[in-house]
Amino acid sequence: MIIGMLGLGFVGQGIIQILSQNRTKLESALGEAISIKSIAVRDIHKKRNIPANITLTSDSQSLITDSEIDTIIDVISGDSYDYIKQALASGKHVVSANKSVIASHQAELL
Repeated sequence: MIIGMLGLGFVGQGIIQILSQNRTKLESALGEAISIKSIAVRDIHKKRNIPANITLTSDSQSLITDSEIDTIIDVISGDSYDYIKQALASGKHVVSANKSVIASHQAELL
């Protein structure tokens, strides 16, 4: 599973921590390797403590069009509806922490 993540605030940093602490268990349960390839953030110059193999970008759309990324994790604050819709339309799996967008557009997104 190759992941692209939208956002790297408190929740996004927690996801990175949980994935790295539980990588073996998660990969065993899924039957495949898990890696975060890219994270879209507002400011790529802001100092962050992330693994060196993860690319930061300010272009959220690039995660959706990247053919290697099969799963998008949405943890941005604000309206992520368009990103979720485009990711699903391109065949990607989506995990979102945005309850408002999911509640407002659930029927369409399903």
